[in-house]
Amino acid sequence: MPAPPPHLTGRERQILHLVAGGATDREIATRLNITENTVHTHLERLRRKSGSRRRADLTRLALEYGIFVSDSTE
Repeated sequence: MPAPPPHLTGRERQILHLVAGGATDREIATRLNITENTVHTHLERLRRKSGSRRRADLTRLALEYGIFVSDSTE
C-alpha cells in the first residue's frame, strides 16, 4: 500500500511546485521574495518529510501527488 503524502505547508507546496518546474534556488527566492537561505530551509524540511534527498526525487513527489501540473498544452 502506498504511503500517504506528507503534510506540506502552503509555502512548501509552492517551493515543490517551482522545483518540479525546474527553477533554481535563486529563481525560487526571487519569485517568492524570500532569501536563498530560506529556500534551502524549506527544501531541507521537504527532504526530511518525504525522505527524498535529490531534486529529481522531489520532482517525482510533486508529480505523484499532483502538486505540479505542466502549463504546456501538448
